[in-house]
Amino acid sequence: MTDLDTGAPRDVLPSTPLRRAASRLDSVLPPGFRVEIVDSDPEPAPVLRVVTLED
Repeated sequence: MTDLDTGAPRDVLPSTPLRRAASRLDSVLPPGFRVEIVDSDPEPAPVLRVVTLED
């Protein structure tokens, strides 16, 4: 076996400061809003984006 198997589901991403901040922000937003982590082209680093949920 070549991959490290931690027992966690494969769709769970590692915790990073940006992901933790996004999670905290998402937990206090009113219903109908969510937080995305977006890789932007002109910027060298990912950014947080708050978006409204579409019905």
